[in-house]
Amino acid sequence: LLFATILVLEALIRSSHLYSHQTVGLLISVLAPWAGNVLHFTGSIPLPDMDLTPFAFTLTGFALAWSVFGFGLLNIVSIAQEQLIESMSDIVIVINALNRILDLNPAAQRIIGVTGSEAIGQAATKVLANCPELLAYTHNITNITEAHSEIALDEQEEQRRYFDLNISPLFDQNHLLTGRLIVLRDITKRKQAEEVLQRAHDELEREVEKRAAELLVANEHLNCEIKERMSAEEKLRKSLTLIGRAKREWESTVDSLPQLICLVDNQGSILRTNRTVERWNLEQVVNVKGRKIHELFHPRCIDPDCYLKDFWPRAWGGLACGQSAELEVEDGVMERYLHIQVQPISAQAHRKG
Repeated sequence: LLFATILVLEALIRSSHLYSHQTVGLLISVLAPWAGNVLHFTGSIPLPDMDLTPFAFTLTGFALAWSVFGFGLLNIVSIAQEQLIESMSDIVIVINALNRILDLNPAAQRIIGVTGSEAIGQAATKVLANCPELLAYTHNITNITEAHSEIALDEQEEQRRYFDLNISPLFDQNHLLTGRLIVLRDITKRKQAEEVLQRAHDELEREVEKRAAELLVANEHLNCEIKERMSAEEKLRKSLTLIGRAKREWESTVDSLPQLICLVDNQGSILRTNRTVERWNLEQVVNVKGRKIHELFHPRCIDPDCYLKDFWPRAWGGLACGQSAELEVEDGVMERYLHIQVQPISAQAHRKG
């Protein structure tokens, strides 16, 4: 009795409050014979020859029955490290082969809306009645070995929450199925992020289509102008037609042109060029953005009569009225005969180029 009492007291100190009722029942069952012995040896009963110890064992039987059947002592067996599952942010629920709740951590208690003492030992169909999505995975739990899915739960009817569901089988030493471990990981933020990304993707697709359509119109207009030029510009017309057919493939199409093409903003700063700028040994493509045309063609130019210094103000003045500008000149600095053509194109609503 002393050895049993020590074991039960140790269990009472270490056990969770969820199992306190079962432990108290065991403690009563071992203390009752102690009380009978003390009363008998101290002569504290009217009949000194009567030993109450055998009668106390009757109380022991009732206390054991109370623990076993009243609180499901034999069914409520901890199968996970208590501190581990209670500290997890993931929802952890343990169900035995009889479809009864063996254990659930605080995260599960919050999402289901029950306390551990209310849920442990109860049928899963009763405890999970407010979570039909989760309950659907426990109806045939004896026939399910493993499951992985995504489910949505409506917590307190306020907002939808999404979870990654994993159901793993639990086996005893004889490899017999004894229950299931259900783990739910909250992926609501991930799902919301995916929805935001999807909306951003759709918006980007619409913007790209709009931009491509605008570029197609500009290219068609440029093609009409190029048809009136020298026969050497025929290749440019064909290349721009390819741009119209492949709206989103600027680099693979325009970079192949022998002509130098520059997109500039309304301040005259270069936004983008094709790789002809490298073939003409002017500058690397990655270093062109933000430069002026004059700085690109004539770096360190100090000539006050430079034709580019005179041409660009006139060209920008015409662009403000929607007019194009052209210039054919033999460039002594670059040692090339140039045909310069400036065309206005539509851009986003807040910018014109």
